[in-house]
Amino acid sequence: PDREPPRCSEVRFGDGDVQRLPVGGRVRIPAADSGPLDVRVGLLYEDGSATSRFTLQLQDAPPNPDLEFPVFVWTSPFPSSAAVVAWYADGQSSLTQPLVIAAPLGPDGTLTWSDVYDLLGESNVSLLRAAGFDVVIVGFASGSIDMTVNARVLGEALTQLDGFKAEATRNDVVLGVGFGGVVARLALLQLEAASGHQCSTFVSLDAPHGGCTVPLPAQWFAWYFQNRVERAGDLFDLLESTALRQSLIYWAPDALSGSVHTTITPSCHQDFTALQDALESLGSWPSQTDNNYAIANGSTDGTAQG
Repeated sequence: PDREPPRCSEVRFGDGDVQRLPVGGRVRIPAADSGPLDVRVGLLYEDGSATSRFTLQLQDAPPNPDLEFPVFVWTSPFPSSAAVVAWYADGQSSLTQPLVIAAPLGPDGTLTWSDVYDLLGESNVSLLRAAGFDVVIVGFASGSIDMTVNARVLGEALTQLDGFKAEATRNDVVLGVGFGGVVARLALLQLEAASGHQCSTFVSLDAPHGGCTVPLPAQWFAWYFQNRVERAGDLFDLLESTALRQSLIYWAPDALSGSVHTTITPSCHQDFTALQDALESLGSWPSQTDNNYAIANGSTDGTAQG
């Protein structure tokens, strides 16, 4: 505890040369093939050193998309947006049968389209393209904002995508993952209440349509340690986001508003009720699709999965 801060640090990638840099400095990983990369890091003190060794799993960068464009929805005070990228089905030079994937909520509230691509994996993307699907990813600029706003962003993306299709065929497949499933459901409902859509199949994968839970002790922990522990602060910011308030069945208002109580009466936030009411007022589930599927990642009976 009384040791002086390190003078500098050293890093070595694989069999490469040792690189010395200031503590907190940045270093570029050398170009390498995908696969494991051995990394050794050292901190140099006046009276000695400390070393650590670990392995990074490198992946190839996603291939350049065949189609890429941004979408914007004008909201106050700033516009909300998403990046839309697409890879055409094998043998095609334009969109023919889009499989549109709405990105889920990431650990810090956002997953980029490249993050989603990595989660899908190159092999799965290749299988989908070989099966005749155009793989389309919609990566929201922020996944933790009001889900009704991101639904409008996704709806705009779907409308623009249909304009790129070779034929105006109602054969889109919309897949929403996690919070993206709720956003996709709402986007299709909003489009059905307006101009309609070309989606034939809606797939919801592990989406909290009826709400989700974060243990109340964890919520209180995040509030209490938000300025003391970095990860607690990150969790607190996420809990305070609109998307989480719209989703949590039990929300700890006393804890998150700064009052310390030995007893917290759990209840949902008003944003949760407003979102459920909005879904219900629009018809609850898309009706202009041929098929709606909901897939849950669990045992359905409360049995632990791992």
